[in-house]
Amino acid sequence: LAADAGAALEADRFYRDVAGIFDAEGVILVAGSDAGIFSNSPGISLIDEIRLLVAAGLPP
Repeated sequence: LAADAGAALEADRFYRDVAGIFDAEGVILVAGSDAGIFSNSPGISLIDEIRLLVAAGLPP
């Protein structure tokens, strides 16, 4: 399980870094709920995604 946790942290860091790089390069990013995916609930998952994008340095 420790390896899985490490992989998850690495993936989180990667996606955060990529979002920040895309924003810095002027790529338009759009947050979405990805509703329809079993693990995502419409509404709250959108709020979570916005929080993650802000953590990556994007403006709210």
